[in-house]
Amino acid sequence: MSIPIVNAERNIVGWTDVAPAVVRNRLRHRDAERLLGGPIFCVEIMVSDRRQLARAGAPSGWRSSWRCLALCSDERIGSLDQIKRFLASPGVPHAKTLEPRPPWERARTSRSGG
Repeated sequence: MSIPIVNAERNIVGWTDVAPAVVRNRLRHRDAERLLGGPIFCVEIMVSDRRQLARAGAPSGWRSSWRCLALCSDERIGSLDQIKRFLASPGVPHAKTLEPRPPWERARTSRSGG
Protein backbone atom coordinates (compact mmCIF):
# COMPACT_ATOMS: atom_id res chain seq x y z
CA MET A 1 0.00 0.00 0.00
CA SER A 2 1.24 3.48 -0.90
CA ILE A 3 0.29 6.90 0.45
CA PRO A 4 -0.95 9.45 -2.09
CA ILE A 5 0.49 12.97 -2.10
CA VAL A 6 -2.07 15.56 -3.16
CA ASN A 7 -2.03 19.23 -4.12
CA ALA A 8 -4.42 21.92 -2.85
CA GLU A 9 -7.14 20.75 -5.27
CA ARG A 10 -6.78 17.18 -3.92
CA ASN A 11 -5.32 15.92 -7.20
CA ILE A 12 -2.80 13.13 -6.70
CA VAL A 13 0.62 14.46 -7.71
CA GLY A 14 2.74 11.62 -6.31
CA TRP A 15 2.89 8.48 -4.18
CA THR A 16 5.16 7.30 -1.39
CA ASP A 17 5.77 3.97 0.31
CA VAL A 18 7.49 5.70 3.23
CA ALA A 19 5.32 6.75 6.17
CA PRO A 20 5.69 10.33 7.43
CA ALA A 21 7.15 10.95 10.87
CA VAL A 22 6.20 13.35 13.64
CA VAL A 23 9.16 15.56 14.53
CA ARG A 24 8.70 18.27 17.17
CA ASN A 25 4.91 18.30 16.78
CA ARG A 26 5.13 18.54 12.96
CA LEU A 27 4.33 15.91 10.36
CA ARG A 28 7.48 15.48 8.25
CA HIS A 29 8.15 13.67 4.99
CA ARG A 30 11.14 14.86 2.97
CA ASP A 31 9.86 13.81 -0.49
CA ALA A 32 6.33 15.16 0.05
CA GLU A 33 7.67 18.46 1.42
CA ARG A 34 9.95 18.81 -1.61
CA LEU A 35 7.16 17.93 -4.05
CA LEU A 36 4.61 20.27 -2.41
CA GLY A 37 7.04 23.04 -1.59
CA GLY A 38 6.65 23.29 2.16
CA PRO A 39 5.12 21.89 5.33
CA ILE A 40 2.73 18.97 5.02
CA PHE A 41 -0.44 17.80 6.71
CA CYS A 42 -2.72 14.81 6.39
CA VAL A 43 -6.13 14.89 4.71
CA GLU A 44 -8.76 12.28 3.84
CA ILE A 45 -9.43 11.76 0.13
CA MET A 46 -11.64 9.53 -2.01
CA VAL A 47 -9.89 7.48 -4.70
CA SER A 48 -12.04 6.22 -7.56
CA ASP A 49 -9.59 5.45 -10.38
CA ARG A 50 -9.25 1.64 -10.59
CA ARG A 51 -5.46 1.73 -10.93
CA GLN A 52 -5.18 3.95 -7.86
CA LEU A 53 -7.59 1.87 -5.74
CA ALA A 54 -5.20 -1.04 -5.26
CA ARG A 55 -2.25 1.27 -4.78
CA ALA A 56 -4.11 3.11 -1.99
CA GLY A 57 -4.91 -0.16 -0.21
CA ALA A 58 -8.37 -1.14 -1.49
CA PRO A 59 -9.04 -4.91 -1.51
CA SER A 60 -8.86 -6.77 -4.80
CA GLY A 61 -12.10 -6.38 -6.78
CA TRP A 62 -13.19 -3.22 -4.93
CA ARG A 63 -15.62 -1.34 -7.21
CA SER A 64 -16.69 1.83 -5.37
CA SER A 65 -14.63 4.80 -4.15
CA TRP A 66 -12.00 4.12 -1.52
CA ARG A 67 -11.33 6.46 1.38
CA CYS A 68 -7.73 6.90 2.44
CA LEU A 69 -5.35 9.37 4.03
CA ALA A 70 -3.08 11.48 1.87
CA LEU A 71 -0.26 13.91 2.47
CA CYS A 72 -1.04 17.47 1.42
CA SER A 73 0.50 20.92 1.60
CA ASP A 74 -0.58 23.53 4.12
CA GLU A 75 -2.48 25.18 1.24
CA ARG A 76 -5.10 22.46 1.70
CA ILE A 77 -5.61 23.61 5.29
CA GLY A 78 -6.08 27.19 4.16
CA SER A 79 -4.30 30.47 4.63
CA LEU A 80 -6.10 33.40 6.23
CA ASP A 81 -6.87 34.80 2.76
CA GLN A 82 -8.25 31.44 1.59
CA ILE A 83 -10.43 31.16 4.69
CA LYS A 84 -11.74 34.73 4.19
CA ARG A 85 -12.60 33.96 0.55
CA PHE A 86 -14.35 30.74 1.60
CA LEU A 87 -16.41 32.50 4.27
CA ALA A 88 -17.32 35.29 1.83
CA SER A 89 -18.62 32.83 -0.78
CA PRO A 90 -22.40 32.39 -1.02
CA GLY A 91 -23.97 29.48 0.82
CA VAL A 92 -21.44 29.39 3.66
CA PRO A 93 -23.13 29.89 7.04
CA HIS A 94 -21.69 32.81 8.99
CA ALA A 95 -20.57 32.51 12.60
CA LYS A 96 -23.51 34.65 13.78
CA THR A 97 -26.02 32.16 12.39
CA LEU A 98 -24.29 29.20 14.01
CA GLU A 99 -24.08 30.71 17.51
CA PRO A 100 -22.01 28.03 19.27
CA ARG A 101 -22.49 27.94 23.01
CA PRO A 102 -19.74 27.27 25.54
CA PRO A 103 -19.75 23.73 27.02
CA TRP A 104 -20.85 24.97 30.44
CA GLU A 105 -23.99 26.55 28.94
CA ARG A 106 -24.83 23.38 27.01
CA ALA A 107 -24.42 21.33 30.20
CA ARG A 108 -26.59 23.74 32.22
CA THR A 109 -29.32 23.72 29.57
CA SER A 110 -29.37 19.93 29.27
CA ARG A 111 -29.64 19.48 33.05
CA SER A 112 -32.45 21.98 33.38
CA GLY A 113 -34.46 20.25 30.68
CA GLY A 114 -34.43 22.99 28.02
